[in-house]
Amino acid sequence: YQSLAVKYDGTVQAWGGDNYNHGLLDIPPNLTDVIGVEAGFGSGIALKSNGTLVGWGTQPAAQIPLGLTDVISISMDWQHAMALKSDGTVAVWGTECTSCIEDIPSDLSNVVEIDAGHSHVLALKADSTLIAWGNNGSNQCDIPSDLTNVVDFIAGRDWSAALKSDGTVITWGTNSYGQQNVPGSLSNVIEIDGGGRHGVALKSDGTVVCWGNNDNGQNNIPSGLSDVIGIKAGKYHTLALKSDGTVISWGLNDHGQTNVPNGLVLT
Repeated sequence: YQSLAVKYDGTVQAWGGDNYNHGLLDIPPNLTDVIGVEAGFGSGIALKSNGTLVGWGTQPAAQIPLGLTDVISISMDWQHAMALKSDGTVAVWGTECTSCIEDIPSDLSNVVEIDAGHSHVLALKADSTLIAWGNNGSNQCDIPSDLTNVVDFIAGRDWSAALKSDGTVITWGTNSYGQQNVPGSLSNVIEIDGGGRHGVALKSDGTVVCWGNNDNGQNNIPSGLSDVIGIKAGKYHTLALKSDGTVISWGLNDHGQTNVPNGLVLT
């Protein structure tokens, strides 16, 4: 129901509604030197340039574990969060572990990227292989045995996807909302992201492709959208960052989450 953005000056901008009074829009005062942000249901976390985290909001994921440092990447979904440390290890917190997300594989190491889904998580290792754990009720953790050369990936609500080095996208898990219906002509992809039940791909030419659930217009890419350098998918809305530092958003707007503040430029 909200959107977050990091500006190039290291500050955080938030917009949308807070009808549940969880405090996600109440960014801590004097929060600076931020290099990454993530939002869940009623809480947010920021990664600072010194490898520490700042959390806010009322949900458990806002309670950063004591002593957590040397963080290089973060991910968040619903009421749990993940952190990747510089030594290739992973920390998970906030969830009540109803799907055992906190049960990190004991031999997990050499991780280079992470993504938290609604009830499962994915981790990419240095050898370009994926590891999954958590709820597998829709086979979202059943990584294809022949999947290799992964460069990006999605842990969705009950599905998963991977971007291969050849620019193609592979999906698995449920297809109840067309999450696996990747356009057959999709190629030259350089980045992917996923909301609850829709996927977004950024192509090398700066254009965007969406698929999956479109009940709230989250796949209705604005006409003429180009020069995109980054993408992000919310539960029911989608955002794109253009090369000029402006943000474009579309999809569900019941809490103002697509009302990008006037004058917002992430430079």
